[in-house]
Amino acid sequence: MNALAKPFMGKEKFEIISLAISILNSCEKCVISHEKAVMDLGVSRNKIHDVMKLTSIVKGLSSL
Repeated sequence: MNALAKPFMGKEKFEIISLAISILNSCEKCVISHEKAVMDLGVSRNKIHDVMKLTSIVKGLSSL
């Protein structure tokens, strides 16, 4: 649990990656949780939106 509290890559990057993985896994509860965590860290809405768009594109391409 200590590794999750203080990730090596920094909390912001960790939460952004977690958000992207949650989108890929189609877990609505996780997406909401990680989106809130990223917003609480002060990440701009535009950056969050970009992460969501790119992840959705990747998810769509993987189903081709």
